[in-house]
Amino acid sequence: MEWINVKLTEISFPKQWKNLPSKKLKSTGYSVYGANGIIGYYHEYTHENPTLAITCRGATSGNIHLTLPKSYINSNAMALDNIDLSKYDLKFLFYAIKNRGLKDTISGSAQPQITRMGLSRVKLLVPKSLTDQKRIAKVLSTCEALIQKRKESMALLDEYVKSVFLEMFGDPVRNSRKIVTKKLSEISSVSRGKFTPRPRNDPKYFDGIYPFIQTGDISKADTYLVNYSQTLNELGKNVSKEFPKGTIVIALVGATIGETAILGINCYAPDSIVGIIPNSSDVNSIYLEYILRFWKPVLRARAPKAARANINNQTLRPLPIPVPQKEDLDIYTSIVERVEKIKINYANHLTELENLYGSLSQKAFKGELDLSQVEVTIEETKIETDAKKDEVQLVENAIKGIDKDLSPKSSNTQKEEGKKIKAVLEDISTQQIANWIRAKYTGYHFSSEMIIRFLEEEHGTFVNYYSSEELKKNPKLNEEDDLKSFIFSALDRQNPNPFIKLEQLFYDGLKENFQLEITEDDYELIKERTPEQRSGIYFKIIE
Repeated sequence: MEWINVKLTEISFPKQWKNLPSKKLKSTGYSVYGANGIIGYYHEYTHENPTLAITCRGATSGNIHLTLPKSYINSNAMALDNIDLSKYDLKFLFYAIKNRGLKDTISGSAQPQITRMGLSRVKLLVPKSLTDQKRIAKVLSTCEALIQKRKESMALLDEYVKSVFLEMFGDPVRNSRKIVTKKLSEISSVSRGKFTPRPRNDPKYFDGIYPFIQTGDISKADTYLVNYSQTLNELGKNVSKEFPKGTIVIALVGATIGETAILGINCYAPDSIVGIIPNSSDVNSIYLEYILRFWKPVLRARAPKAARANINNQTLRPLPIPVPQKEDLDIYTSIVERVEKIKINYANHLTELENLYGSLSQKAFKGELDLSQVEVTIEETKIETDAKKDEVQLVENAIKGIDKDLSPKSSNTQKEEGKKIKAVLEDISTQQIANWIRAKYTGYHFSSEMIIRFLEEEHGTFVNYYSSEELKKNPKLNEEDDLKSFIFSALDRQNPNPFIKLEQLFYDGLKENFQLEITEDDYELIKERTPEQRSGIYFKIIE
């Protein structure tokens, strides 16, 4: 394979297009690209065809995007115009620039920026053959598509756990199911970590064999915390506090206030972390940790508005915790444990895919890949579609295996609660439900959690959600309306719901792959959540 060295500014014309103020952005229209990808929509576009756009202002300067056709590239991103597509493949250039990185082109101290002068220093090694460029791009894009679909699969499993929790117990902060509560301090021990040395970074206490976690380790954990950034030696452990495996840890200070995880190992913690250990059969770590996730925005709101916000034990101990029936607690715990096992397998596979991508990328740009067998006639969209189908089927099969354990709720508390409900879904016509949703959510995105809250709070309507096992045991339930069947019918294009049609989208809160348009009520519900927690499946009404 023959390679040539080219300057980026010689094969393209970097240009900042006219700024489009955020107040002019719309909820529909042509995609508008800013510093972080798609930031909204507009009735005009600057580029007819896909274009490379480099973030040129702010903290994300150097990020690169390959835009959709008919897009508006705002002034916070620099468009690489006038690329000769008979010589250069856009996707290859995307990966080549991404592989090189643009940190050395960033200037400005107060606000990072990239200028045309900075980009003039960028040189790229490019295969002389356009076909070879396309082959490299295809290999990398296929691997990248698999990585993205695996991430979406893991997010779907998280969404499933959330929907199960809300269906079984409702919102624990508002206690919408009126379950009997106990104070957190009545069902668990709540104690603060410790690390007394000053200065805190004195090296004589560190680099031993004892794990020492920080608040940042909690925010990086996915339910279970097993990774840590520091260790203590014998001297250090004597001035700290150890928490056993299974302890719920919660961050007390700064930007991580309210972040939670369950310890997968014994470890030590400083006083910026509280350890919560259930000491009652009423709850367990899995159930209690998930409840505390719902309390995070409340805890953050209660934190004093100081230079470094914080909360303390006195904030946590009085929290009212709904105490479920043991049968329901056991069912929920079993479901979460099975989901976590699946997620571990998915996470391991994701790591393998990411390592593979890194290896392929390095070899590709060194000319070490044998690309002779790579076909470039197959449309990449087909590859990505097939990958998506495989991943969706994988998740559906996993959920079906778990769903059968979700048996009908039979606790006295829930029976009493059912008597107080003003209405249930089967007593209200599908058309009425569709009209309510249409009146509330036309022009907005919404999740299943948002629909449940909306129907319960604004219309006093309890939404049933029948599991696969329930439907098998009682086939007559197939004749009733529940949330699952309602949504599926609204998404079905073969046998559609006659009153409302929905489209389903996966929102990535980190990448902000599209502008999430939600109601003010729903904004209040999620505004304190992290980008990862805002990620998930959303729906939108199709007119």
